[in-house]
Amino acid sequence: MKNDKDGFLSFLKNISFSKSLSVKIIIIISIVLILGGASLGYLVNRTVSNEISGWANWRYQGVALKLQSDVSGFFDRFASVTRLSADQSSVKEVDLTGMEDYFATIIKDYPALNLIYLGTEDGGMHTYPEVDLGNDFDPRERPWYQNALESNEIVWTNPYQDAAGTGMIISVAKKVTNDNGETVGVIGADLSLSTISEMV
Repeated sequence: MKNDKDGFLSFLKNISFSKSLSVKIIIIISIVLILGGASLGYLVNRTVSNEISGWANWRYQGVALKLQSDVSGFFDRFASVTRLSADQSSVKEVDLTGMEDYFATIIKDYPALNLIYLGTEDGGMHTYPEVDLGNDFDPRERPWYQNALESNEIVWTNPYQDAAGTGMIISVAKKVTNDNGETVGVIGADLSLSTISEMV
């Protein structure tokens, strides 16, 4: 390294004075320009890289927040429908004709629902649309029924295989009590995982 430095200095000394001043100025200006250009290139590259990274992070966070909002809104909508359904007089009184009309309206207005139903304390099961669950089906043995009975709030199940054979579903459910405060049963609604993935 010292030999390189000495070599460069001896090169500068060997140049004649009149030429040496102009050559020295040109060399100094060239070195300044090269260093300046390299520094500027580095700063521009760093700034652009930071801007692109910042924009990508901002965009990713925006997409994530939008998706989270959409998913949350999707599930909140069905929780609200279930909560409202648990307070319907036809459901609280187990009025089969009134319930069927009400359930038909819900399925029409919310086509993402596969099924809406009321499981009663005596083991009855009233669904819309009507499905054959077999004579041995007892809603009181199902997790959605048991979990809802333990809570006064909306409950969601983990995904499970639908008893009607439509595939993997999740259920939203709520305990139903009559005007005397007695438990009537549990109202629930099913959403298929395939429908959820399509809508989200």
